[in-house]
Amino acid sequence: MKKEYGEMKNRWSSESKVEHAHTLPSRERGRANTLKEKIFFPLSCFLLLGLFVSCGLSDKGEGKASSCEADEWALTGFQRVEGVGPIVTPDPEQKFFCPVKKQIVQWESDDTFNPAAVVYNGRVALLYRAEDHSGGGIGTRTSRLGLALSGDGVHFEKNSEPCFYPDVDSQYDAEWPGGCEDPRVVKTEEGLYVMTYTQWNRKVPRLAVATTRDFKTWEKHGLAFGKCHDGRFAETFSKSASIVTRFTEDGLVAAKVSGKYLMYWGEQFINLAYSDNLTDWEPLLDDNGDFLKLVLPRKGFFDSSLTECGPPALLTEKGILLMYNGRNATDDTCDKNYTPGAYCAGQVLFSSENPTEVLGRLDEPFFKPEADFEKSGQYPMGTVFIEGLVYYRDKWFLYYGCADSRVGVAVLDPRQQAVDKLLVPHTLKASNGVSLPFRLMEPEALASGKKYPLVVFLHGAGERGTDNRNQLVHGGQMWMNPQTRKNYPSYVVIPQCPWDAFWAYKTWPASFMPECMPLAPEMPKAYEALKELIDSCLALPQVDASRIYVMGLSMGAMCTYDLCCRFPELFAAAVPICGTVNPARIAASEGIEKIAFSLYHGDADETVPVEGSRKAYRALKEKGASVRLKEFPGCGHGSWNPAFTEPDFLSWLFSQKRK
Repeated sequence: MKKEYGEMKNRWSSESKVEHAHTLPSRERGRANTLKEKIFFPLSCFLLLGLFVSCGLSDKGEGKASSCEADEWALTGFQRVEGVGPIVTPDPEQKFFCPVKKQIVQWESDDTFNPAAVVYNGRVALLYRAEDHSGGGIGTRTSRLGLALSGDGVHFEKNSEPCFYPDVDSQYDAEWPGGCEDPRVVKTEEGLYVMTYTQWNRKVPRLAVATTRDFKTWEKHGLAFGKCHDGRFAETFSKSASIVTRFTEDGLVAAKVSGKYLMYWGEQFINLAYSDNLTDWEPLLDDNGDFLKLVLPRKGFFDSSLTECGPPALLTEKGILLMYNGRNATDDTCDKNYTPGAYCAGQVLFSSENPTEVLGRLDEPFFKPEADFEKSGQYPMGTVFIEGLVYYRDKWFLYYGCADSRVGVAVLDPRQQAVDKLLVPHTLKASNGVSLPFRLMEPEALASGKKYPLVVFLHGAGERGTDNRNQLVHGGQMWMNPQTRKNYPSYVVIPQCPWDAFWAYKTWPASFMPECMPLAPEMPKAYEALKELIDSCLALPQVDASRIYVMGLSMGAMCTYDLCCRFPELFAAAVPICGTVNPARIAASEGIEKIAFSLYHGDADETVPVEGSRKAYRALKEKGASVRLKEFPGCGHGSWNPAFTEPDFLSWLFSQKRK
C-alpha cells in the first residue's frame, strides 16, 4: 500500500483532472492545463461567499498559519429561515411492520435527526435518521431511515413508512439491533443514487454503502472497506463519509479526480479513500500502515474533541471544500467561546491537485447551535450536525441534525450574499435600549483624504421588522447598481423600523391630510435610535458634513420632513416621496429653507393624498427654500417606482451642497 499511495500522490500532484467535466464554453476550450478550466463551478455561487472569517491552516491539528483568505473559498453565510423551526420532527403515529421483529413498531416515535439530502425528480429528497422507543437513550434504540420530499427545500412531506431499514438479509448481523444511521447521498451522472451510512449492531459501527434509483428499491452493498486489504478493516470502527462531488446543470454529482472517486471520511479524524465504482472503497494508509489522518482535532478550538465529516464534499475552483462537524472538548482543552461538548460546523479546503494536502481551515465555526431546538433533546450541549447539502432553485440548502432529536435547515442565497457584500448588515444597540437593524454601504474605493456624501434612506411602513432585509425591497437595487456606485460614490445607511413603531410618530395619524398631521409630535424611541444612528454615521472620518442627504418613502417621507423640521442644520437635500407634513411645521422651522427639496407624488394616491406634497411645496416656497415637485399622472401610492427612474433623480441629489 505504501508504494500504491506514493504513486497515487504523485499522480495527484502532477496531473489532476476531473473526468466527464461539464462542457466548457468554446472560448475556454484548449486551456485545460489550468485549474480554472479543469474544474467547473458556477462563479455566482462562490464569488461573494464568506464573511471575513479568519482562515487558519492547521497541519494535523498543530499550530495555525494563514495560507489563504477564507472569504476566497469558504461557503459561509447560511441563515435559518425566519419563522421556521425544525422541519422534521418525531411522530409516534407513524407505524410500520418491522421484518426483523415481525410486529408493528412506532419507527420514528422518539427522535428524527441527521439527514442526507439530494435533488430527486425536481424536488429535494431528505433521508433522515429516525429512532423508535426500543431503548433508553443514545445508541440503545433502533434507527431506520425516513424519506421526506419538498418542492421548496423548507417544507417537507414525510412518507408514512421508512425507506431503508434493517431486514432479515445479508446485512442483518451488521445492522441489528442498532439499525441504519447517519446517511449521506450522492447522485451519479447515470442517475444512480449512492448512499453511505453507518451500520450499528451495538458492537462496532461500520461504514456501509447502498444504492437506489427511486428511494424505494435498494441494493445493500455491505461494508465500504470490507473487501480491501483482504478484509483487514472488516471489523474496524468506521463512519461518516463525504464523497467528492462537482456542480453540473443537474446539480451535484459524484466526481472523479485522476480517474478515481474520492471520499473523505472519519469521526475522530478526517481520512481519505478512493474507489472505482463508488461501492468498494480503499482508505489511504500512512507509512506505518495506519489510516492516513489528514485533519485532527485542535486544542483550544471548537473542534478540540473530534472532527467528523459532513455533507458530500465540493470540487470548486479553489480546491476540494469539505464541511465537517467539530465537537468541542469537555476539559481544559476546549474552546471557551463555545459550550463544552457542543457540535459546531467547520470547513477545510484540500488541494484538488493533491487531495491529501490541506490548503485552509476555518478557525471559527461557520454554523453553531443557537436556536432552542438545537440545544434541547437527546444531546442538550447543543448540536448542529450537518449531513445534507443541495443546490436547489438557485440557493444552497444545508440540512442538519438538532441535538440528536430534530432536523433543521439553513439557506444561503448567493444573490443575497451579493447584497450583503455591498449593503453590509449591522445592528445599532441604541442608548435607549432599542435594537435598530441597518445596512451600510461605503464608497467602493475610499481615497485617502477625500470626503464623501452620506445618504439616509428611510423605508415605508410595509417594510418594518427585524430581518434587516425588508427595508431594501423598494430602492435597494438602486444602490446595488454598479453605475450608481461608480458615478456617485457615497455612504448609504438604510435602517429598519421595528414592527411596533413608526419613524416619526408614536401613534399613526388618523388622517394623512396635511392639516391633520401633528404640529409638535413627541419623538418615539425608534426615532431616537434613528437619530443616534445618523449621528454615528456623521462621525465617520470621511463623511462630508456639507453633503448629508435624506430621502424616504411614505412613512419614511413623513420622517424625512420631520428630520428636516427638527434638525435643519444637518441636511443639504431631502427627497420625500409620497409623503405628507403639516405645512405649519415647515413654516415654524428655522433654517429649513437652507435645505434643497425634491418632492415626488402620484396624483391618484389614495393612501397618502397628493395634497401632502402640494402643500409642502407651497410652504417651502414661502420659506425661500429651493424646492421642486414632480407629480405622476394616474399613479397611486407606489410613486417611488417612477421617481427612481427620473433621469436626474440622483444627479440632482448629489449636486446639492449645504448652504
